[in-house]
Amino acid sequence: MCVQYDSLETTSNVITGIFAMATKTGEAPAITSEQATKFGNYLLTNTYTVDVARLAYVLAAATALDRNQYVVPCSLLLTSSGYVSRANPDIQVRLATILGSPPPTEFTVTVMTVTHQEGDETLPKKKLKSKNGLYSYNLFQDVSSPGVYTLTFSTESVGGSPVVKLTETPLQVTVSFEVTIGSAELSLSDREHGTTAKKISPVSPLPRSGSLEYPNSSKETLEADQHSKVVMKFTLIDKETKKSALVHQAFVRLTRGQHEIFFVATANKKTLQYTFELDMVTAAEDFGSLSGSYAMSLIVGDFALENPFSWDIGSVSLLFAGSTTDTGDEDYTYRAKPEIQHMFRLEEKLPPKVISSTFTVLVLSPLALLLVLWVGIGFNVSGLGTGGLWAVMFHISLGGIFVVYYLFWLKLNMFDTMKLLALLSVPTFLAGNRMLKRIASSNQSAS
Repeated sequence: MCVQYDSLETTSNVITGIFAMATKTGEAPAITSEQATKFGNYLLTNTYTVDVARLAYVLAAATALDRNQYVVPCSLLLTSSGYVSRANPDIQVRLATILGSPPPTEFTVTVMTVTHQEGDETLPKKKLKSKNGLYSYNLFQDVSSPGVYTLTFSTESVGGSPVVKLTETPLQVTVSFEVTIGSAELSLSDREHGTTAKKISPVSPLPRSGSLEYPNSSKETLEADQHSKVVMKFTLIDKETKKSALVHQAFVRLTRGQHEIFFVATANKKTLQYTFELDMVTAAEDFGSLSGSYAMSLIVGDFALENPFSWDIGSVSLLFAGSTTDTGDEDYTYRAKPEIQHMFRLEEKLPPKVISSTFTVLVLSPLALLLVLWVGIGFNVSGLGTGGLWAVMFHISLGGIFVVYYLFWLKLNMFDTMKLLALLSVPTFLAGNRMLKRIASSNQSAS
């Protein structure tokens, strides 16, 4: 008989057997802390089961790992929310064994590294103080921008303890900020020489460059042509610390009617300043070379940002090379198109009644001639009696074919006519064949 052993049952029996043997003999088992931790992780992956037997094996092995005096695996758990802010800057962690019990001896927990999602890393190496088994850490002491941070921890037992110490254990938290505009400047620059234009616009006495003040909109209208660039520089600062900060998304939106175009504002990680440049030559294709006045706004957002916002900066007048003059407020693409008037096919004019009547008389004249000749020569209907019933059926079917031709001339189409002719051709052929056979046999008998 072949017995198939379950891997969980085998693992549980091995773990309980190892530590039962160690307790009986008083000798430490030949199992390392790394192996004990792997056994613990394997058991935790099997806790979600509806099989009572499997659950019993998990509990037996977990109890052996949790309640021995040689090697006890543990984990570092995040007990606070995964989001921290200025109002709630602390994160809390605790040490727990595989069954969730606190370690039997005191431990020190150290924050080794704090790494931003963009790769920036700090090395605080701060030891955390314990209060009722919880270790708190004010993350805002070592971060300067919002985003996702990975914190690595290490633990060390104060006294001798069978609990496994941890090294480089990672935990992820999200830091949320409230930001505002620190400084912002919108200007025109010469696209070839890079110098800022200081000339006064011929349309407006306002200068062609100037400072912006959040959240107010600028009343100045910059006018850019194919020889210039629209340049915007701005910084974001933390509302609390007034330090410069970076966010995940910063867009400049240009809107004209229902036409929207978005551009990404790039950040300098050294100066923490955002820059947006609109080259009037290279951007002509994005705008479809449609000149006119565009409303400009700045959109700042981040999944870790507590106050995403949109700032209406003002308007800019863009004149692209080779564009057509269009002073409308909306893009012509969205205007109502001219109404399409559907024209039905007009009825053909009928010829005069004189022509129609003459044509009808000419068509029917051969039939009239035939009747006259039949009256003069006489009708030969002697074959009808010889053919019998088949002769009657043949002439009726043949007459039906002539009726179908007549209907085709009046109203039937070709397909309907072909269907009717196919149906009538079968009885006509059979009846005609039988009729001719009977007439032929009758003639042979008479001769």
